[in-house]
Amino acid sequence: MRDVAILGRDHIKVDSLDKVLGRAKFAADYYMPDMLYGGVFRSTVPHAYIKKLNLEKARALPGVAAVLDYTAIPGKNRFGIIVKDEPCLVDDKVRRYGDAIAVVAAETPEIVQEAMQLIEVEYEELPVINSYESAMAEGAICVHGTTNVHAKKHMEFGNVDEAWSKCDVIVENTYSTHVLSHMFIEPDAGIAYYDEKGIMTVIASTQNPHYDRNEVAGMLGVPQNHVRCIQPTTGGGFGGKLDIGVQLHCALLAHYTKRPVKIVRSRTESTMISSKRHPITTHVKTGATKDGKLVAAQYELTCDAGAYGSPPLSAVSRSTPSAPTIARTSVWTRYLLTPTTRCAARSADSACRRPPLSTRDRWTLWPRLCI
Repeated sequence: MRDVAILGRDHIKVDSLDKVLGRAKFAADYYMPDMLYGGVFRSTVPHAYIKKLNLEKARALPGVAAVLDYTAIPGKNRFGIIVKDEPCLVDDKVRRYGDAIAVVAAETPEIVQEAMQLIEVEYEELPVINSYESAMAEGAICVHGTTNVHAKKHMEFGNVDEAWSKCDVIVENTYSTHVLSHMFIEPDAGIAYYDEKGIMTVIASTQNPHYDRNEVAGMLGVPQNHVRCIQPTTGGGFGGKLDIGVQLHCALLAHYTKRPVKIVRSRTESTMISSKRHPITTHVKTGATKDGKLVAAQYELTCDAGAYGSPPLSAVSRSTPSAPTIARTSVWTRYLLTPTTRCAARSADSACRRPPLSTRDRWTLWPRLCI
């Protein structure tokens, strides 16, 4: 019988030799004949209506193949893993600094940058929501719809209100985590083209090629079997490349020019636009007996979902049950929309790692229990 044992043996990582020898091909390494270079013209304000957009000067620049806004999208102009609420190109209002307004394809990267400098935009700026309090304030302007409260979740184990009377010590504290960038080494990059069978093919740095295919097909208004998405060697992601990066913009430009189009974000653009970990403020109330037994805990989590609410819906479903459960526990979680960055998953656990609360509470409680 052939020995198929895996555990307890050394194994060569299948892609290690190519990476060590520099043969691994990342998204930015792809090149095709007759290829164009693409770029994205982005908003320079966090919250505004677009009153006027002039693309004609950019279109007239020699070497420019296409300058497109949302009116050029043949299919759906919304994407998102769970909720389709983020535009490929802004069509109603800007909801974060760096929202995509127009895309440019040209013969060289230098011409792309020159063309984007010729695009003229006039904004009607809206109030900036920069705190939980301002997002929930009466009369606050809404990022989407009629409320900035994007999602709520409540879980309860046992009768927490009754348990407080049995506690000898009760400790309350508030903890906060900040926005955190994934800082993957490889910036977002990709190339899109029609193959010999007329299939839109997108090679991009991604963690989610099946989702990418669905979004590209929806944006182009074609069946999913008319789109192929390929994940090449990826230089890090940690959850930051689960969402759409350059895929839609590359595909849209390739669709109109009928030529391969490659987009490679600069480090500055990649850091500014890529998804971040949600900032969370958590108020924790913990109760214990004199002998050190934790009796009850109450968690109130307020999370910033950023400008678009699709990824946070998965995070809120994970962060609430991840709060440490004692005999009697109450967990309230709410996600607020603000015109800031896009927030999403980070690392292997999720966008909302289990709140680092119970251990610290325990250390706070012990000195008081020992008096």
